[in-house]
Amino acid sequence: MKWWREWRRRRILRDSHIDPALWRDVLSLPLFAGLDAGEMERLREITLLFLHGKAFSPVKGAVASERDKLVVAAQACLLALNLDRAVYDNWREIVFYPDEFI
Repeated sequence: MKWWREWRRRRILRDSHIDPALWRDVLSLPLFAGLDAGEMERLREITLLFLHGKAFSPVKGAVASERDKLVVAAQACLLALNLDRAVYDNWREIVFYPDEFI
């Protein structure tokens, strides 16, 4: 099934996109300042895959804009940038709360 996963990954990357201006805005956050061009491209690819495979669910009146979703996805993917691609495969949903979660 490795060929299937790779075919699916290539198809998602081919058919999905991130608005370039929004991506530049997210990458301007200090958290991403140390990335080189290759790392930024890998981050963009795994962020696209992450966004494709996860549901984003705002609760208790929270609102999740496209930028919010992209920032959360990019931060999660930064943590996994040099790990196995499957690190978040078992995650299905990202829950947005309107305030900090305790």
